[in-house]
Amino acid sequence: MVRPLLRLLVSILASVLLGLAVLAAGAYAWFLRSGPEPRVWHTAHLEQEFTAAKADEVRTIADYRALEDRLFAELGTEVFDRLEPEDRTLFNRFNAGSRSDPGIWATNWNRTFEMGPPQPVGAALLLHGLTDAPYSLRSIGEHLATRGLAVVGLRLPGHGTAPSGLVDFEVEDMQAAVRLAMRDLRQRMGPDRPIYLVGYSNGAALAVDYTLDVLEGDELPRPAGLVLFSPAIGISPLAVVARLRTGLSSVPGFERAAWQQIVAEFDPYKYSSFSFNAAGQTQRLTSRVAHRVRRLAGDGQLTGFPPVLAFLSTVDSTVRAEAVVDVLLEHLAAEHHELVLFDVNRLDAARALLVADPGPLTARLLAM
Repeated sequence: MVRPLLRLLVSILASVLLGLAVLAAGAYAWFLRSGPEPRVWHTAHLEQEFTAAKADEVRTIADYRALEDRLFAELGTEVFDRLEPEDRTLFNRFNAGSRSDPGIWATNWNRTFEMGPPQPVGAALLLHGLTDAPYSLRSIGEHLATRGLAVVGLRLPGHGTAPSGLVDFEVEDMQAAVRLAMRDLRQRMGPDRPIYLVGYSNGAALAVDYTLDVLEGDELPRPAGLVLFSPAIGISPLAVVARLRTGLSSVPGFERAAWQQIVAEFDPYKYSSFSFNAAGQTQRLTSRVAHRVRRLAGDGQLTGFPPVLAFLSTVDSTVRAEAVVDVLLEHLAAEHHELVLFDVNRLDAARALLVADPGPLTARLLAM
């Protein structure tokens, strides 16, 4: 009597669990297909984009920019010319002639740019952040150019064209682009003039990753120093889950699964939509950097790393500020590295409660 009852209970439990699994799978499938439908700028595949596989044929910045010319021509035919009537709005960056069309301005800052004097004293390679374009570092480039440096603002693969590039690019494509540019700059500058790496957010992580390649013996030009703005050295480990959803997006009807968010593309120089692949690739890059720094530092400190000047906000909404210190800076030997840490102005709100000015004590402690 007991055994048949147990078998019945097990059967009921198995049926309930199976039913819950089917419901969960159905709910998840509905979730993956919910939300705004991808538009042509989310689905277009641009064949002329630079990839690591093209590094043997695209060897200089001039080659890279020639390929970029073909890429932007392809962007015109595959995206701009294929808009649906409802997409031809006043602030759609892919609607030719709209107020958000980057092509209406004197310079399309989505593209790789070069500036500087005829006889530069050195060079700087500028690496923008995730979903950004060279536009984000243009003012820094202008500042460096006035001080005698040849400046290259590199458009990283998958960026500056259409958000669909965020579904296709891989870390290796960006790494290959950085190597190409650094080799070409060294060829131009000769053996003695310095080359600096300037990176913002994800571009800063690429700069650190490249420098670690140099320290590990790769035959690459050594940077004279790194300038890092809000370096994306640490992000949530949960970003690795994004790569699973990206894979599901290849199933017909589940294209929406590739995207964390799909929103209007009104910014001429930055994607508003964001793919899960982009998060997954950044997780790959930051994990690689953290692992290599720990390994190279061993039980001591990492010596020989070029001087680092890092600018970091303690209230950054995307970059984990403590990771920049814990993962990178504390592992570097004392070799002219500097951290510029800034915050919101908390003093102004608390000034009325202060009995004495804390400035002198702070200055005395910093001098110790």
